[in-house]
Amino acid sequence: MDQNAAQGLPRHPARQEPHPAREGTGRPPMATWAAVLAFAQAGITAVPTMIVFALGGDTARSQAPDGVVVALAAAQSAGFALLVLGGALLITGKSRWWLVAASVAQVGICAAYPLVVPAVDNRDHWVFVLWGVVGPLLVLAFAVLPVISLFQALTREVGEWLRGT
Repeated sequence: MDQNAAQGLPRHPARQEPHPAREGTGRPPMATWAAVLAFAQAGITAVPTMIVFALGGDTARSQAPDGVVVALAAAQSAGFALLVLGGALLITGKSRWWLVAASVAQVGICAAYPLVVPAVDNRDHWVFVLWGVVGPLLVLAFAVLPVISLFQALTREVGEWLRGT
């Protein structure tokens, strides 16, 4: 006699229901999470972008070379727009490459911060005093979401879904 039958258990395991995202043309969870993280990163990017724009008007007292603040603000604004566009295109099933480009751009901006902020440093602003204390942690925190979103957007599951829609 079968050991499972002796214990009153069914001989065959119960049939598992398929995952709802895998039925039909449903969006895979990785695509949803990658887009949501892109939108969250765009919102987080908006705050330092506004700070850079606000401090950019104070170039007379800044130690930054001409155009550094403007270039940083432009890069952050472009990163913001790419994150929103990339998230929207991925969540609608159109493309993942805008989100991939946005994630790479955000990581590049994060890598540039330790180089750019000290050049802009004006000791009169509380932002730069705060930067010296928590700057490296902020750079790391800002880089985490785009890296996660990048890997999620590049999964095979997302690629197969995009090719199938």
